[in-house]
This record gives sequence, structure tokens and C-alpha cells, in this order.
Amino acid sequence: MRASKLEQGLEGRHRGAAAVESEHEFVQVGLHVLGLDSRVCSTEPGFQVAEDLVDAWEDGPGLARAAPDPIHVAGDTHKVALENKFVRVLDVHLPPGKVEPRHRHPHGMSVYFTDWDAKVTPGGRPPEVHHRQAGTFAWNEAVVHSVENAGNTEGHILRIELKY
Repeated sequence: MRASKLEQGLEGRHRGAAAVESEHEFVQVGLHVLGLDSRVCSTEPGFQVAEDLVDAWEDGPGLARAAPDPIHVAGDTHKVALENKFVRVLDVHLPPGKVEPRHRHPHGMSVYFTDWDAKVTPGGRPPEVHHRQAGTFAWNEAVVHSVENAGNTEGHILRIELKY
């Protein structure tokens, strides 16, 4: 639903706005439609939405090209366990060697059920390998990334995405 709202906003149909004509306006409308604060987007490390919207401007409107939902590009590893107006909970199973294509997550939490090694490539930067330990959890800012299971054990994660 977010992608279609953004696409409508970027095509100038959101709230009766005129057509988007500049890169800056494209980013501002995109952030507004997604309910994001542009000050946060420009100051928080690892927050790539604004940069991805700039990339999308170069490619043409559409959040899907900038940062697809993991359900659409990694549906074999991401399953919706629960969704309501406040959260979406993803049950993620990432087998050893599996690479998930570039996708986005809003801010939220990750709960790790297995020990595994995640090779994460955030927003076009160099990859980083992180060891995830069973029984731990982490707060995550919104991110666009690709993920590879660089270890020998399946990664099992519960990703809790906040909608506000």
C-alpha cells in the first residue's frame, strides 16, 4: 500500500498536488507520503530513504525501483506473521549462502532465534559482516540493504516493523 501511495504522490495525484518537476520536490513529496521527516533522513546514519528517492528520480517515479518491499523481492525468505495498523511482523528464514536482493525496512526491531553471520550491504556502501546471536535483539533504524547469509547455519529472525 505504501508503494502505491508514494507512486500516486510522485505522479502529482496526492492531495491534488501539481506534477513533481524537480529532484528536490520528488524527495520531499516521497518523504511526506511515507510520513518521514526529511531532517531525520539527512542526519541519521544508515537511513537511506532520501538517497533512494534521489536514485528513483533518476530512474523515474516509483518506490519499487528505489527500495522494494522484502515481501515482493524476497518472498521466499520473508513471510508476514502479523500485520495491523501499528506493526508488520516478518518471520524471516535465511538459509546459508542465500542472498536477498536490495530491499527496504522501516524502523523497528529484529529478534534473532539462531546464531548466524549476516553479510549486509546497506545503501550501496561496502558490505559489513555481523554475527547474530540466538536470543538477542536489536533496534533497527529504517534501512535499504541487501543481505547474504555468510555462515553455515540458517538465520531465523523476527523483524518487527513499526508503521509510525
